[in-house]
Amino acid sequence: MALEIEGEQGPRHYTGYVNGQAVVTARVKVEADGAWHLQRVATKKAYRGQGLAKKLLLAIETDARASQVPYLTLGAQDQAQEFYLKLGYHVVGEVFLDADIPHHRMDKDLQLG
Repeated sequence: MALEIEGEQGPRHYTGYVNGQAVVTARVKVEADGAWHLQRVATKKAYRGQGLAKKLLLAIETDARASQVPYLTLGAQDQAQEFYLKLGYHVVGEVFLDADIPHHRMDKDLQLG
């Protein structure tokens, strides 16, 4: 998978390509406390289950560690919680609705190693 990163100021956009086609994406917004807030993590249906989102999130994590980001945070749809748990995220807080879909905030502490 080839990776493209756009945005030095403001939100960063990460896009993964397979055979020249954009198939996985995420947006990263820097929060006031220095954390990176991952948003709009998505994989095209035909490419799901191939580990592409995992590769993209690990690339984001590598960049975040290099930038000394204290932690990553995101609002995960409840159906995707297991995916993020396997990547080291943990649930923070109560359920909330986004577009009438249940979500939970999930964080990953990057200062633990």
